Amino acid sequence: MANAIIATGQNPFSEIGPISLTSAQAYDAAVATTTAPSTTGQSALILSPGTDYPSLLRITPFAGANNYTAVGVRVVGWNWYNQTSNTKIYVPTVLADLTMGYTSGTVDSESVDGTTVFFFSSVTVGTGVPTVNVYSPATAAGANVQYAHAVVDIIGSQFVTLQFKATGTTPTMGAFYTFI
Repeated sequence: MANAIIATGQNPFSEIGPISLTSAQAYDAAVATTTAPSTTGQSALILSPGTDYPSLLRITPFAGANNYTAVGVRVVGWNWYNQTSNTKIYVPTVLADLTMGYTSGTVDSESVDGTTVFFFSSVTVGTGVPTVNVYSPATAAGANVQYAHAVVDIIGSQFVTLQFKATGTTPTMGAFYTFI
């Protein structure tokens, strides 16, 4: 019997980080503003690498150590609206609120841009957010070291930011992402 390969067109993965975080700091506020979303502090602005109208975002978060606590990733979609004064106002929508975790076995690490990073093996979704699908291998087997990832519905968002949080000694986090 011959093996068959079924492939779908995919954009390449891009990378955010690792970026430095302030330990135990909450997510940046997701409130309406007249300032365009940008990469600041614990947030990173991501742009579509290959399509004008993406509808799904796949992210694979990673951390600079394998012992952080209170680890989270929030996906925020942004839309701008013109006010009658012709000033734009940017309105956020929290699209995903993810809690990341490590396996109870070996935590896999890789070198990313010359820095060792550790990949999460479990992810859970907060309640009250739109459609999010997760791949969380550690929930099936504690020793599983496959990487957890999430696919987030971002349809209609003009901008997307990822917000990171972690508690630990000089925490750093980042993510690989692609639009599909």
